Amino acid sequence: MIPIDKRVKSLIKALEGQGWRCKESRKGFMCYPPDVNQTPVAIHKTPSDSRWYKNTLSQLRRRGFTE
Repeated sequence: MIPIDKRVKSLIKALEGQGWRCKESRKGFMCYPPDVNQTPVAIHKTPSDSRWYKNTLSQLRRRGFTE
């Protein structure tokens, strides 16, 4: 089992609270926004990039996520 980064866990909970559908896969999550015209966002369980959190938040904000 792959350990999940705690920021990923909290982000998934926040997304689901705003109506996003997050499907868990082997290596991460595919998060689908409530607006079906928007493209999904992939979130890895163990991100390796030091800027992954900021980059992921910017992708999510472009699709309607608010913190």
